[in-house]
Amino acid sequence: MENEGRIIGEGFGQRERLTVRLRGLIRSYPRSIGIVKEFLQNADDAGATRLWVIWDGREHARDNLPDPRMGRLQGPALLFANDQVFSEADFQAIRSIGESSKSELGPKTGRFGLGFNTAYNVSDYPSFVSGRWAIAFDPHRVAVADADEPTGKRWELAELWERADDWLRPFSAGGLRVGELAHAGTIFRLPIRTPAQAAESEICDEPFDRGDFEQMLEDLEAAGDELLLFARNVLDLRVTAIDPDGTVRELLELTTVNSNEVQAKRAIGNAAVDGDTAENITTWRSDPETLARVAYRQMIALQTPKRREVRAWQVASGLFVDGYDRILRLNEQMLSLHEKALPWVGAAIRLDLRDDGRLAVAPRQRGKLFCTFPLPEQPVHLACHINGCFDLDASRRQISTDPALYAEADRARVAWNCALLEHAVPQAVALAISALAPDIAETSLTPYYDLWPDLSRPPDDPWRGFAEGLLRRLATLPLIRTRAGGEIAWEPLREARLPPPLWGELLQEALRDDGLRLPDPDLPGRMVKSAERADVVTVRYRPQQLRDWLRGDEPFAEAPLEEASRLCLRERSHVVDLLQFCLSDRKDDLAGLPLALCADGILRAFGSQPVFLADGPTRRLFEGHPEWFIDVGIQSGTRLRPCPEAQLDAMELPQVVTTIAGLLDPGDAATLAFDPDGEAPPNARWLAEVLRFFGERGDQLTADALDGVALFPDSRGQLHRAAAARPLLLPADDADPALLDALDAVGVVYVSTAPPLGDALRNFNRRRPGLMTPLSGPSLALAL
Repeated sequence: MENEGRIIGEGFGQRERLTVRLRGLIRSYPRSIGIVKEFLQNADDAGATRLWVIWDGREHARDNLPDPRMGRLQGPALLFANDQVFSEADFQAIRSIGESSKSELGPKTGRFGLGFNTAYNVSDYPSFVSGRWAIAFDPHRVAVADADEPTGKRWELAELWERADDWLRPFSAGGLRVGELAHAGTIFRLPIRTPAQAAESEICDEPFDRGDFEQMLEDLEAAGDELLLFARNVLDLRVTAIDPDGTVRELLELTTVNSNEVQAKRAIGNAAVDGDTAENITTWRSDPETLARVAYRQMIALQTPKRREVRAWQVASGLFVDGYDRILRLNEQMLSLHEKALPWVGAAIRLDLRDDGRLAVAPRQRGKLFCTFPLPEQPVHLACHINGCFDLDASRRQISTDPALYAEADRARVAWNCALLEHAVPQAVALAISALAPDIAETSLTPYYDLWPDLSRPPDDPWRGFAEGLLRRLATLPLIRTRAGGEIAWEPLREARLPPPLWGELLQEALRDDGLRLPDPDLPGRMVKSAERADVVTVRYRPQQLRDWLRGDEPFAEAPLEEASRLCLRERSHVVDLLQFCLSDRKDDLAGLPLALCADGILRAFGSQPVFLADGPTRRLFEGHPEWFIDVGIQSGTRLRPCPEAQLDAMELPQVVTTIAGLLDPGDAATLAFDPDGEAPPNARWLAEVLRFFGERGDQLTADALDGVALFPDSRGQLHRAAAARPLLLPADDADPALLDALDAVGVVYVSTAPPLGDALRNFNRRRPGLMTPLSGPSLALAL
């Protein structure tokens, strides 16, 4: 009487045809290499070590089939074969569209969940053989299944060999032996969708033909080795074509050369993440320092009918967590959402194998984002490949990064991706980069440093968080090549002393040769600036450190510039740059610095002798003593100032007067001998320069400044002091020669105005009157 009082209505539930569901699903799975990725993923999850892709262009017999309608399956097909057998759980999982226990499967990437449905990009009738079973799917129920049956069937191989062997024989292209009752592997066979089938298909209206296969082959030849980098088991990939006439052609083979090494490293990671993830999290949290991490080289040989080459990669993978327990807490939240999540991440850097057998970092890397295999949509700013157990958005083309697209409860998916990128992935990339130093890095430092993120144009989050996290991590590792003399050392960026911006590469090289430890070569400017934008504190040489190093332990021996004892001191520009830097914090700490390049071309230590700063006219007065002056280029190119402690002074007018007086001091004699035509001062040319100099500065001289200086030449080759009591006679420029001869005859002293002295003397007398008297009747009478 349970139904008493109830009204029994008509059934009216929601439903969705399988073909319609599949049509929506395959939009998320691109053709070409995307199909290979899904079958490679399934093979990898099953523990297979190789995947074999076969294009079979033959038509096969249609006589002995389980169902005559299955003739649709006997045309050309695309096959995928691997060396692992389905478990019973796998058989059950492949029957469910998008249903699996992937969140609890540890290292397994997918295991016959949504990804298997990529087969429907190729065929309406995917089938496979594994172990003792053969299975065929038929979502339309037109070839295998009847209208009231499930959308597929399976048979034992023994039964098929006995009664319907024509359907099994096409699987021989993938390795099934005739009469084999249990195949030690799995062979997927996808009869290609013909144009006629496409026209009636509810799943996909696009046929799949040889052109699609050729595109797949082209993509695999270009980048198929990348599919093996983060696989947990698969090592080799092979592509074969069978022509309609049965001719077999090997088109591509990708083989891991060092398979034993790679398998051993992968086994460490596989063991670390095997089992129940929730239980593993408890273990990982208790001892994060012992989490599995591996770094290794993977050498992949590529062979086609036209070429053979080896592609080398530096791979790093492991379990990486942060110090705040954020990653593991988010991992638990992801499990509560029944989403797969593991803090297992990795990185791969492409290497070049040189003719001499050495490895180098490949230039111009274009990094990709992997979720075991490359995602269809890629960021544009990765310097190497990165891999992680990321959460994908609804399109399965990219990772989830926009929390606004999710309900509050599901936003842990975005937070999980961000946490991996900010905390875990940087550690894996840093592990891969550090594995390159020193051997590989040393052969290719420019592309090696190009692996550091560039923040000159900061990307949006979460990629900015990744870049900053990576820069901070890299800065703590000994990844910077430095040199002091012949000693090479690798230092962390935050500890290595960097040169100031003024130091050019040639100066840096000379300093390194002389024993000052510097990065070798200089680091790219964008690399250092990016690190500083990520809050990495860098250290540069300070002026005091350079001064201490330049002074050294031994007194500096003066020498011509090009023969200086240190290489960094043999170029004028180097001396200027070093002196500028030493002066940048203080101007009074020059004593002992071997940077006093004098005008005579000799490099001296400041303080070893008095040296002067001077202008051009002053220098010309003492051109016979260039050792007195700092080189004019050094003076003009630096901020040198007088420094008494370093015996560096400026030769101002009083100092010039004193020095000239010393040169033109007759002592106890009344006059000083003078050869107007002599080569060395005092001669007429030099004396004219002195007179012009003092004449131009007459208003700056004290009244008695030139007393006692023998400045004035007579006609007999003597220089006279100025004497106010008896002014020297200065003839006019048109003075009668006979008069001058008469004055010589009677012993009257007058100033000789022979060229080039005449103009200089008269100009001096105009600017500094009183020391000479123009020759006239009264002045001559006074002189007589």
